Amino acid sequence: MKRRAFLALAGAGVSTSLAGCFDGSAAAGEDNRVTMTQVDFRPEELTVPVGTTVSFDNTSSHSHTVTASGLPDATDESEYFASGGFDDYDAAKDAWDARSGGILEPGEAYENTFTTPGRYDYVCIPHLRADMVGVVYVEPEDESGNETTSGY
Repeated sequence: MKRRAFLALAGAGVSTSLAGCFDGSAAAGEDNRVTMTQVDFRPEELTVPVGTTVSFDNTSSHSHTVTASGLPDATDESEYFASGGFDDYDAAKDAWDARSGGILEPGEAYENTFTTPGRYDYVCIPHLRADMVGVVYVEPEDESGNETTSGY
């Protein structure tokens, strides 16, 4: 077999075997972990039972934030969260603008424990224009301590 033909076949085989590895729907959320690419959270949506700690890991080469959006989609009962521990979106945004906190550098992670059921929308402040957004749905438990399906 000629070298070019071999390389073409080998390349096709590698492409086929990796086809599903980078679409963001792979196992990223199975261990309650959200990874960050250059302009995406993966998975973009994650459903967890109440009391779960989710790790947001910056696996890209860019700086990011994890900031509850404060947009109308969040439920009134939702607890605010942000890398840097800010109390609201405006404080987190001001800190990013001043480069004074809440910044996750490549290789760093932020964890949040979700103790209240609800929908938690969040954004990466510097990449919001690129639509770097995500949501965590926190399912309540029924009276027996089992997770329920709340329709999120």
